[in-house]
Amino acid sequence: MNWLLNSFHLQCLRESEVGIERTASSLHTASAWKAKKRLIAAVEQKVTIAPELLSKAEHHYGLRNKLIHERATVGITDSDVDNYRATIEEILTVLFNLKF
Repeated sequence: MNWLLNSFHLQCLRESEVGIERTASSLHTASAWKAKKRLIAAVEQKVTIAPELLSKAEHHYGLRNKLIHERATVGITDSDVDNYRATIEEILTVLFNLKF
């Protein structure tokens, strides 16, 4: 969900407002994951994003993590890519009123 975190951060929310202190070494720790969860919760307090969109985004983020961090062979289809793009476009429209 880094795309969501980064997007909302650009919109209006500073990490310090939800108690996140970012350091280079903290990006891959359990505390960083907890901080991300707090930031997502803060986003949800300010903007209503349909749960099914968040669920889809989390699913695709999980696939990304398997590819990047676990170096797993995950079958990604053209349909998966299209669904991911549509999900991100919907969320960015909610956050920033963008038109695609």
